[in-house]
Amino acid sequence: MPLTLRCHSVNTYCFSKLWFKCGSIDLRQGDIAKITSLAKSWVYADLLIKPEEITLFRVRSEGGLSLLHVTYRALAELIKSFIDTAKNPKFLGNIYHNALYEWNVEDNTLMNNPGKSPFYSAAFFEAIKVVKLNEPLQVHQLSTGMWYRALLKHFVLTEKDENEFVFDILPKVQLRNPFVDWQVTWSYICNPALGSQESSFLFRWIHNLLPTQQILAKVLRSQHSSQLCSLCDLQIVGDLLHSSFRCSFNSGVDRWLISSLQKVLPNLEDKDLLYLRFPIDRPTDALAASWLTAMVLEAIWLARLQKKQTSIRVVRAMVESSIMMLRKSRQSTMAEAIDKFEI
Repeated sequence: MPLTLRCHSVNTYCFSKLWFKCGSIDLRQGDIAKITSLAKSWVYADLLIKPEEITLFRVRSEGGLSLLHVTYRALAELIKSFIDTAKNPKFLGNIYHNALYEWNVEDNTLMNNPGKSPFYSAAFFEAIKVVKLNEPLQVHQLSTGMWYRALLKHFVLTEKDENEFVFDILPKVQLRNPFVDWQVTWSYICNPALGSQESSFLFRWIHNLLPTQQILAKVLRSQHSSQLCSLCDLQIVGDLLHSSFRCSFNSGVDRWLISSLQKVLPNLEDKDLLYLRFPIDRPTDALAASWLTAMVLEAIWLARLQKKQTSIRVVRAMVESSIMMLRKSRQSTMAEAIDKFEI
């Protein structure tokens, strides 16, 4: 199964069997760790290099995989059921829950202390406080999904500095390349004209998770002692740029891709494609360029993994057959944009 679909599969078919219990019980840390470990082991089953933890829980439109965070999704279910009986006027109220809410969340010291609840921890009430202070809606108006997104935002995706300034936690690839318009780059992964296989390839491409010779030498030192490209005689480090665009093993397919893109983007350089930077004002043309890039680069990488040289003729035939499929689908406009590159 393609990488970008695995988390959706886990969320839909595995985690859904868990959430209905979380409205009445607080999961133990051991259970959370075991469930999360099993989910990760399946998502990462065939990956030599694992993406950063933060990318697991970021949404796909922000360069993530959209895996549900077990801790905070379960906590959202528990908070929602508690708030419904403590503060929501649409539900039959619970006096004990209301007292716990007033004492622990509203800090109402004019009432008698209801005592420490064996079912709700101090962290539980602290989480409600944080969301209550930072969300515009009243707590009883928040749905389970809203609770989850708010908890994830405040406890996983952001952090505070010494001056109490809140900022987003970003993947390393964004921190190393601050001048890239990442919102646009991430949108190319979600290109509706791309299949899930190509979207997964682009995800691994942008996050530098592909097994280049440079990566293999760092991860599997006992088997790969040299970082030099093993498929050509240039004695150059086999990094992502060389392996994709400058290696003679690619049989000119990489240069054919660049020359095709330069028919619409005359100033495009191969290094621009590392982060899919297309200087195009028209969004449709940019999506078309990302589609063509994904299709050709994936063909190059499949050939490199099999150590079998491909050819421009074979890759062009594959691309043209995919364009024919687009013309017969709702993506016919995309096919017309791709025709501008005159492949």
